Amino acid sequence: MDEAGQIVEARTERVLVEAANHIASSAYLEKLGISISRYGLVVTFLLIGILKFTAAEAQGIQPLVAASPLMFWLYHILSLQVVSNLIGATEIVVAVLIALRPVSARLSFAGSLGVSGPLFLYHPESESSAVLVLVNSRLAANSQAISCGVLSPSAL
Repeated sequence: MDEAGQIVEARTERVLVEAANHIASSAYLEKLGISISRYGLVVTFLLIGILKFTAAEAQGIQPLVAASPLMFWLYHILSLQVVSNLIGATEIVVAVLIALRPVSARLSFAGSLGVSGPLFLYHPESESSAVLVLVNSRLAANSQAISCGVLSPSAL
């Protein structure tokens, strides 16, 4: 009986250690996935923001900005390139704010909310733009809440 008890105890301990390792690796993979998503978004916004400083991109966004009910007036007071530069600088600031997650969760959250702004401002005639803004804001808010430990992934 003593030997059988030791075997059961050893198996139980091994199962518990394996379960703890699995949980630790799952948590690590979750954190890794969140980081990859966050910094992938940062790189994307940085590249898009940098491209706004080119003449080709300034001409490319001109019809979208001119049709926007919130931004059309910018072309009346600023040049085509200055408007594009302003938008690019805003996108770079948003990228930097999101990247600041290890330093400040609040600044990163503000940057995440800023991700949805350009969708609404550039695409006013799109019926789905308002839906995209809401979905994007919801995803950004949930991502930050998960990162801060406010929501569990199952709450999504």
